Amino acid sequence: MLLVIFGYVMFRGPRSARADLVTHRVRQERVELAIVERGTLESAKNSDIYCTVKSGSKNSTVSTTIKWVIDDGSQVQKGDLLVDLDDSGLQEQLKSQKITLDGAQANKVQTEENYKIVQSQNKSDIKTAEVNLELAEIDLKKYMKGDFPQMLKDVEGRIKVAESDVEQQRDRTAWANRMVKKGYLTLTQAQAEQSRLESYDLSLRKVMEEKRVLTHEEYGLKKRTETDLKNKVDEAKRAQDRVNSQTEAKEVQARIDREAKKSIYEQEASRYKEIQDEIKKCRIFAPQAGMVVYFVPEQARGGGGSQQAIIAQGEPVREGQKLMQIPNLQKMLVNTKVHEALVSRVTSGQPAMIRVDSYPDRSFQGHVETVATISAQQDFMSADVKVYVTKVMIDEEIEGLKPGMSAEVTVTVGTTLENVLAVPIQAIVGSTELGKKRKCFVLTANGPEERDVLVGQSNDRMAEIKEGLREGEEVVLNPRALVGDKAKTRQPGANGNGNQSTDEGTDRPKAPAAKEKRPPDGKDGGEKTKLTPEEREKRNKEMVEKFRQATPEQRETMLNAMPEAYRDKTRQRLKEAGIEVK
Repeated sequence: MLLVIFGYVMFRGPRSARADLVTHRVRQERVELAIVERGTLESAKNSDIYCTVKSGSKNSTVSTTIKWVIDDGSQVQKGDLLVDLDDSGLQEQLKSQKITLDGAQANKVQTEENYKIVQSQNKSDIKTAEVNLELAEIDLKKYMKGDFPQMLKDVEGRIKVAESDVEQQRDRTAWANRMVKKGYLTLTQAQAEQSRLESYDLSLRKVMEEKRVLTHEEYGLKKRTETDLKNKVDEAKRAQDRVNSQTEAKEVQARIDREAKKSIYEQEASRYKEIQDEIKKCRIFAPQAGMVVYFVPEQARGGGGSQQAIIAQGEPVREGQKLMQIPNLQKMLVNTKVHEALVSRVTSGQPAMIRVDSYPDRSFQGHVETVATISAQQDFMSADVKVYVTKVMIDEEIEGLKPGMSAEVTVTVGTTLENVLAVPIQAIVGSTELGKKRKCFVLTANGPEERDVLVGQSNDRMAEIKEGLREGEEVVLNPRALVGDKAKTRQPGANGNGNQSTDEGTDRPKAPAAKEKRPPDGKDGGEKTKLTPEEREKRNKEMVEKFRQATPEQRETMLNAMPEAYRDKTRQRLKEAGIEVK
């Protein structure tokens, strides 16, 4: 992270009493307060392309694999094929589901026909029960108003006939007895008439008994038959009620069975359609015309992530994974990161100047669009550095800008200080615990003199001096030559992004000593600078190569020496490279 300044002048003081001292004359300076960051271009408006194919199992997030993918950076038209995902597993599921669906459809049709049969049978049973009740009631009425009166009249008629026969025979018997006495008939003839009378009398009693049996209130035939017929009417009513309940239950059962089979069929049909839809999702087409840009997650840019983030043929993809973007190249922004020591000075709307490496002779106007509220994830190489993603919008529409291009952003974070006393920051001695009051060495006629100064605002090279110095005085730029390595100073160009020297001179934090130096390009020494994605990738490859050349015991030792939070990622990266680690 760099701060741009103007009007900086450094020279060896002509009045230096010691040849090893480098001095700077204090004068009125113009100090521009700005933050300079490196970043990459991306579109402000993207059509994101996601994998919407559902995962194959509950225990896995992997949906399928990439069978074919369009090359990164390709120009496409709306409707062009972007990604062809492997649908072989889904095709097998579709075949199995078709068999299940056909079975469910057969059951559905069967239950529908069975429901119709049950309804028809219920109508027949109900009608039969109604007819049986009606016949029972008719039989009762017929007996009470037809059969019984007819039988009673028949018996009474036969009684009348029998009584008439008895009276006639009694007269004839009496006549026969008189004739016997007169000698006209024999005794035998009189006895025959008497026997006939007795027979008629017996017949009369028999008919009288029939009437009694027919009409007796307790056990007569009328009572029995009437009771039986009434019971048949009641039984027909109960049978009708049973039939009504049974038919209703049968219809409910048949309807539930029909609805259940219908629901199963609909579920299987829905599942069949889902599989068809999933197969369709395996072919992803461009929603608009533009250039294809593979999506790289933030953690993958820092060397983290897993194999699932790779967009290439044969690689697995997850449900909901963003695969690529089709950016709107008319509206571009720079994605950069600001160190936590400076992020409080960056706000939305601040003006910015952008320089793109591909256009070194041009600069573009822009402004800060957004500043993240949560720090971005870093890899273990810079785990102690907290940075915040900042989006800087380019105000103009520039032809030829493409996502991924490297750019430098200069954000103006304060009003430029005009005509203020300023000295190079390496001349200031002291650390942050001193606050704004620091010290510096002023070259006098008697030699270097320690002076208390009040520091105002600063950038990466110059610091405003509010008190303690006068214009024309000379300050020592290398106070270590006077007080040794204990002097806490700051080197020009150091910033709060972990890119500081081993000493401090302003109110910005000092990075841990273990992280301060790194070998640039494989050589010893050199200041640590912010890594570009290409540099990170190079360092990761170098790390993988070191593991490859090491023995298994050395690999384990090297892995245990890393921060625990990054061991799993490193182990996964080594596994992908075919390197075995315990």
